[in-house]
Formats: sequence, structure tokens, C-alpha cells
Amino acid sequence: MTDKNDPTYRFKPIFGYLAALIAFALGVTLLVTLDQGWQRSDLPGFSHFPQKLAPPPAIRSGPINKRAARAAGLYYPADPKDLYSLVDQLLSNDKPLGLTGVRSALVPHAGYKYSGDVAAASFRQMSRNFNRVFILAANHNGEADFNGVSLPDFTHYSIPGADIPLSAVLDDLLEHPLFVQEPTIHDKYMIEAELPFLYSLRKRPARPDFAIIPMILGRMDDRSTEQLAKILNKYNDEHTLFVFSVDLSHFYTDSKARQLDSFTIQSILS
Repeated sequence: MTDKNDPTYRFKPIFGYLAALIAFALGVTLLVTLDQGWQRSDLPGFSHFPQKLAPPPAIRSGPINKRAARAAGLYYPADPKDLYSLVDQLLSNDKPLGLTGVRSALVPHAGYKYSGDVAAASFRQMSRNFNRVFILAANHNGEADFNGVSLPDFTHYSIPGADIPLSAVLDDLLEHPLFVQEPTIHDKYMIEAELPFLYSLRKRPARPDFAIIPMILGRMDDRSTEQLAKILNKYNDEHTLFVFSVDLSHFYTDSKARQLDSFTIQSILS
């Protein structure tokens, strides 16, 4: 029998959300890869035709409603100069692997001093030629318990130096019963932490030239997961990225985390 006085009780649903998101992320990563195909021209050392440049994104209309940069000064520097100097340093710490057409990745969302280098290692491999990004994360609000996928009601996510627009796709998605709006869960940092990296991949134009679709996953059964995968696949094109914002753990030792993460990596590769 579950004891609601147990201090870990309110966090148990969060672990379930996270496990579901990671499993879903693996599936979509494979789906995107398989849909794109691995042609010889995609591999390093082989020539390939240049990609068509991404057109301007379709952004959400209506009265401006900006979400403040809540993680600024906590998870990353609040000053734009300091922030983007750090992001550029992280992105340039190592050379890309030489992959092309990478449009889906699992990326951590802790403070940059803890996981910024790992996040940069993922973003470093991704296509720069995009105009739309689906960013998915598990619910991190222990007080909110809901079914389906929550979408925000903002028009922009603010980060230091930029206001990132939300995509018009959000309003289309809200017509589907899988999608709901739980405003309190969008106060967390899981989406915001990825935006300075994405903005930098696009070379930080004065007016951001890509739009985002933030999604926070609640309780998802097999049917809901399959529905979401099919919906995302409808938007899977050469100018769309899929970013899964996760924290596989907060408390394991380095050796234990590497061991557990290797299981995730093998699941993706198998």
C-alpha cells in the first residue's frame, strides 16, 4: 500500500514520466534515422548535394506573451556576452564527428557547469540547417499530475539576448485530445536550458529564425506514446529537429552513470 506521507511519494510520478520519455526518445531517434536513411553520401568522405536552405518558420500569432528566462543566472550566465562566450567555448571543445543530417538527440538540462559539456557534445553533431525544433521533456513538477502532453500558451521563450518564437504548429496540435495545457509545469527549466545552444547553432541572428514546439510529457500509456510518435512523424522533414531534454540521473557516481548510460546507448544502436 502506498504511503502518501513518504517524503518521496510526490516525486515517484516524475520518475515514471522520465522513464517514459527516455523510451519514447529512443524510438523517435530511430524513426528519424530510419526515415532519413543512411546513404553513402551521408557518410564522412563522400560528396553529397547541398541541402536546401530552411525557409522562415511559421510562428504563433496573437498577442505577445513572453515566458521570462527563469534559468538565467542559475543554470547559465544571465549576461548575454558571458553566456554566449561559454556556449561557443563548449561547442568548440571538440570537433564534430563528421556526421551529416543528424536531427534528433538526447540532451541533458542541468546547470551548464555540470552538464554543459555533454549537452554541447550532442548539439555539436546536429544539423545547422533547421527552422523548427520539437523539444520534449518529462514533467518535473511534483505537484502536477496529468495525462498526455502539455503545451504552453506563450508566444515566445525569452533567453538572454533573444526571444525565441513558438511555432504555429502548437495551435494545430491543441485540436488533438492528446494535448492539454497545464500552465504551472512550464515554469521549469528543461526547455529553456537547450535554447542558447540552438540559438547559437543558427549563429544568433538579431531576429531568431527558427521556432520551437515545447512539449512536457505527463502520464503516457502505450496508446498515447504511439499517437505522439505518429504525430511527430508527420512533421519530420529535413528542416525539423527533435531534442529530448533529459536528466538520466542526478546522483550516481561517474562509473555507475557510465555503466547505466551504456545501456541506453546500446538500445539506440541495436
